[in-house]
Parts: sequence; structure tokens; C-alpha cells
Amino acid sequence: MEKPKDVVLAVNLMWLSLVFGLIQLVFKGSPVEGFGDGLLTVAIVLSTQAIIALLIVKISAGKNWARITNTVLFAIGLPVLATLNFSRMEFIVLLIQTLIQLYAIILLFTPSGKVWFHKNKTN
Repeated sequence: MEKPKDVVLAVNLMWLSLVFGLIQLVFKGSPVEGFGDGLLTVAIVLSTQAIIALLIVKISAGKNWARITNTVLFAIGLPVLATLNFSRMEFIVLLIQTLIQLYAIILLFTPSGKVWFHKNKTN
């Protein structure tokens, strides 16, 4: 079965969101003021981004567990974000990134996406 357009768009949006996070890391060094300093912070952020990239690759390959894991991690991350302090610009970038991720997750759970993931699960 061919990958549905909703899933293709969702995967592309997820890559876009990941790029936003990497750009933020390059320009700021730490995604959150006071989160940490130096190499440790960069290592944590890059490790997180690598895990997200792996999930995107697995989602694109039709792995339902990756779709579910990504959704759970997104849901866990929302309340954490609410506890952190951001500058106005950081907040705007983060809001855009979060909305992109939310839309991608919605696309992954469209009827055509559900069928595709479940058919790939059996193959």
C-alpha cells in the first residue's frame, strides 16, 4: 500500500520542526535560559533531536509504535514547556514548532494514516 499523502505531509512537517529546534540550538546554544550551560546542554539537546529523528524515520517507514511513541512524548512535553521561561521571540518560535508538531500528529491519525500504519504493522 502506498504511503498516504497525510502521512507524507506529517513526516515533512516533523522534519521541519526538527530543523527549527536545531536552528535554535545553533543561534542560542541552549534552548531555554537557565536550563544548563555548555557542552552538557548541547549533548542533551542533540541526543533528544537524534531520538526524534529516529522516530521520524520509523514513522515514515510505517512503524505504528513510533507514531504512538511520538504522540506520547509530545503530550508529556507540553506541560513541561509551560513551566519554563522564554523570551518573546523564543516563545513565538516554540509556539510555531508546537503547532507544526500538533498538526503532524493529527495528520498521522487520519483515517488513511490509521489504515496504512495498521497494514504495515501486519506486514
